Amino acid sequence: MGKKSTLQEYALSGKPLEQCLVVDVHGHLGSVGNFDIPEGTPEQVVAIMDRVGIDVLCASHLACLHGDYRRGNELMAEAVRQFPGRFIGYAVPNPNYSDDIERELDRCIGELGMKGIKTHTAFHDYPSDGPGYWQIYEYAQAHGRLPILGHSFGDAATTERIARAFPGVPFIAAHIGGLVHAGRFSDEMVRVVCSLDNVYVDLASSLTYFGALEGLVDKVGAGKILFGSDICYQQATHQIGSVLFADIPERDKELILGLNAAKLFKLKTSHGSE
Repeated sequence: MGKKSTLQEYALSGKPLEQCLVVDVHGHLGSVGNFDIPEGTPEQVVAIMDRVGIDVLCASHLACLHGDYRRGNELMAEAVRQFPGRFIGYAVPNPNYSDDIERELDRCIGELGMKGIKTHTAFHDYPSDGPGYWQIYEYAQAHGRLPILGHSFGDAATTERIARAFPGVPFIAAHIGGLVHAGRFSDEMVRVVCSLDNVYVDLASSLTYFGALEGLVDKVGAGKILFGSDICYQQATHQIGSVLFADIPERDKELILGLNAAKLFKLKTSHGSE
């Protein structure tokens, strides 16, 4: 048998990444009125996943963030049923409707089969440490320690306070992983990620500097970093390239691309994850 190709070589050959597990922890389906999203249907997104080699996409529907969260959650659940094993649905409650949070989460987790929660402080115009979100964190802690992907959990001090209050909940801080040299990933946030076992970062970003991932791995370790593309806002091809072409060990790439997420979402895989 010949020498096994590196992940970079395999990708450059034009083949989907079949030799390692790829779990994208940050994606969406649907469309929004102020942003051109030409490929947002489940069929279109799965076609992109197949072309790149993304095994599983953890996603929320954009209708949840820009309109009717209940209908958006239903649309996400329909996609999960339509493509078994390809999508993991994030439940999206709206913290402004506190009376409906527990009921909607019960529906999403218990009836619709979702395995995580998505929060978005900007689109829902609500602070990450407000009582509505605190109710969501309590729910995640009490119901199987559900991973929470947050557009933002606030500054480093607020993120630390939230994560320490709910030590069993995996908190995935979105977007900041690709911006370690861009001023949004502060030394204080590095300390929080390193000091708390339940805080992770994802790589979804449209502004990533050369050397950003290498610097991030050096600062927090590959075990705290999760691949996220922000599909269908962005294309997964250039997003995954930031990992494939990084000057880091192959094992670190495998952890970032999928093995870390497999543990968080308790996925059974054939790629060596537990």
